[in-house]
Formats: sequence, C-alpha cells, structure tokens
Amino acid sequence: MKEVQDLTAANTARPAELWAILEAAKRSGRLIEAGSGLVFQSEWSRIDWRLLLRALLADQRRKSFDLGDALNYGESMWGDKYAWALEETSLQESTLRDYAWVCRSVDLSIRIDKLSFAHHQLVAPLNADEQTIWLGKALTNGWSVADLRGAIRASKRTETDQPAMPPSLWIPTSWVNEGVRKLKRMEPSDALRMELRPVVKLIREKFPELLAES
Repeated sequence: MKEVQDLTAANTARPAELWAILEAAKRSGRLIEAGSGLVFQSEWSRIDWRLLLRALLADQRRKSFDLGDALNYGESMWGDKYAWALEETSLQESTLRDYAWVCRSVDLSIRIDKLSFAHHQLVAPLNADEQTIWLGKALTNGWSVADLRGAIRASKRTETDQPAMPPSLWIPTSWVNEGVRKLKRMEPSDALRMELRPVVKLIREKFPELLAES
C-alpha cells in the first residue's frame, strides 16, 4: 500500500518539488550532470527515479542525453519502458526510444558536449573507435549534421569501390598471381614475348612486387 501511495505522490508532485529532488540529488552526489548526459552514482528508489524523470520531461530545455540516460537507468533497474513516461510528455514513443538507443550506443566518455544530439545519432550504429574518430572530425572541422552524414557516406563508398584503375584495365589479383606463376615457368618464343610485353608492362606498373625475384 505504501508503494502505491508513494507512486501517487510521485505522479502528483508539483514542479517545485520535482526540482528540489533533482537539486538534492546533485548536492549529495547521487546524480552527476555531465556535459552530455547523466551519471547515476548510487542506487535510486523507483519513486525518486520517477520524480527525476518527471522533472526532466517537464523541462523542454533538458538535453536529449539526460532523458536517454534516465530512461536507460529505469529500464536496467526495473524494466520500465516508455508507457509511464509517455503520460508525462507530448513526445512520441519513437522519440524516447531514439533517446535511449543513442545513449546506450554512444558511451558518455565518447560524447562531445559541443556537438548536437543529432551528430551522435549518426554515429550510434558504428563501433566505439569509429564513433570517436567521426565525432572528433566533426568537432575539429566544424561540420554540421549534414556534413557529417555526407562524410560517413563518402567513406563507405570509398571502402566498397574497385581499385582506382580504368574498368577496362582492372584485373582481379588472383588472375594476376596465376598469370605470373605461369610466365615464370614457361620459356616463350620471341613472338610470344612481343605479344606479352604490354601485359608484363601493366603488371610491372600496377603489381611490381609480383615480378620480383623469388
């Protein structure tokens, strides 16, 4: 019964009461407001967590990172999803899920306060090393979200491109290896040597290590 009463109190608390709990948590060290997120230093009661979340949801100025970290804490402690939070805000469930997903995917140690949440959302699918590299580039170069998106896409295209050689001249390396092995074993006539000269020249230019003496 007491838990039901406490939940009722949490759901009806006034804004001043909500902020008092938030400030008290920061003063006691139970909650640390990092530049781009929240760190829960000790175990919170479910009631206090709901009060904190209500305070965050009530203030439209709060960063998406704060909400994401708070939602993830509630899910890790009690399995609370988003149904209760949706009652406290006009935000869509998909928005809250995005906040939580980005905060789970991009560790607090990697986030950069001077970049927007949208920057971090772009790198969330990448591994931690790639996140660090791309966010660092965005900060150093002053990239907008569109700039960062374009750079990541360009990088992916480069990784999948064929070697920088005209398509008509591109030869799979496996074919080149087999051809070189055969050339080294055979003793061609002068006429054949003349016919093969352009091929040997191309191999020497593009794959010089394959013609090195073994």
